[in-house]
Amino acid sequence: MATIDQIHQIRVAVKDPYDIIDIQTVTDQSALPDTPALQTAYYDTARGVYWITKTVKDAMRYEIARLRVGDKKITSIIDSVGVELGECRTLHLLARELGEEMRVVRLSVGIDSTQFQTVDSMYKYYNAMANNCEKSVEDDIKRKQGVDQSSTGGFYRTSKPTIAGGLI
Repeated sequence: MATIDQIHQIRVAVKDPYDIIDIQTVTDQSALPDTPALQTAYYDTARGVYWITKTVKDAMRYEIARLRVGDKKITSIIDSVGVELGECRTLHLLARELGEEMRVVRLSVGIDSTQFQTVDSMYKYYNAMANNCEKSVEDDIKRKQGVDQSSTGGFYRTSKPTIAGGLI
């Protein structure tokens, strides 16, 4: 069973919620700090939600973060493939969610809107991250197993060389 720290590790790695570099755990909403740390989300264990800060009229206030992948889904991913590959699988899920969001935005406000362009660029970003993640995890696994990265794995037929007609 995945721990809450592993879930938070994946959330920070894949940037869900976006622009967060740390997740702190608090017991409930009343335990949220008066002066929040920058780029930090707070996990409310009583309600099971993530709080982020938003600046409104030069004042910071808390709001519930919009997540694209739920904790239960991340837990099942970690339980099935582990934390290393869990990041890659979560990135693929994020890209898929953004693809769906892109479709909805395209139908509601059109392709030329700033909102569509933002979602489109986020989709491309997460898709590229997911593809790079899988490649780097494969390389790490090969390195741990001692597989030569430069080896092509080919089989070649060789023969004993004959020099100067064999008279030497």
